[in-house]
Amino acid sequence: MTQSGYSLVNTSNGTEIEQYGNLPNILSLPNGNQVHCPALGASYSGLRLVTRFLNNNPPSQWHVSGGSTLAYDAVNANLTETVTFVLVPLATRQTAMCAQVDRARDTQAAAGITLNGKLYQTDSDSRENIAGGAQLAVLAIAGGALPGNTKWDGSGSDFGWITADNSIVLLDAQTMLTLAKAAAEFKKNCIMYGYGMKQQINAATAHTTLDAINVTAGWPTA
Repeated sequence: MTQSGYSLVNTSNGTEIEQYGNLPNILSLPNGNQVHCPALGASYSGLRLVTRFLNNNPPSQWHVSGGSTLAYDAVNANLTETVTFVLVPLATRQTAMCAQVDRARDTQAAAGITLNGKLYQTDSDSRENIAGGAQLAVLAIAGGALPGNTKWDGSGSDFGWITADNSIVLLDAQTMLTLAKAAAEFKKNCIMYGYGMKQQINAATAHTTLDAINVTAGWPTA
């Protein structure tokens, strides 16, 4: 609960007459009178200037405001607005959670793969580069490139790959293919894990079922 300002309250029934963001210097009363430099907690013609509080704590991200109630506390000279919350429709939550799964899938798929103790990047640009390297490797192997030979891409130089720690690892054509297969397998595993999770989400018939699904947990690693 937080202080949200000040209120002018009808002391007979607790209704809010006026709301202020800051303590007012002048109170303009409904009867036309004005009160200069009003005192907090003081009463003026059946009206009282009190501290206003807001109780706005949704139980979860899936709750939305369903209205609010006001409660006047004459003893402590305050007015509290309490927001009530209702769950969003099940279908709305399912759509939102499936979108969260997609984001988690893409994040995990870009987390990188480890090969021979080195972490290789697997963001979308890196996967494209790996696929290109694999195509060269296939051609080189078909042309007779042997394991251990790192001068196979036609440039006359060793074929090196920059890893996540910014070091260069020399790769023969066969290892380049192994890297490409590992990257593809990792991406496929992330896609299938996300698919299965979305199947669970869409099959849910109650919010309690969705409560048990953690869209950020259990993702494949490589």
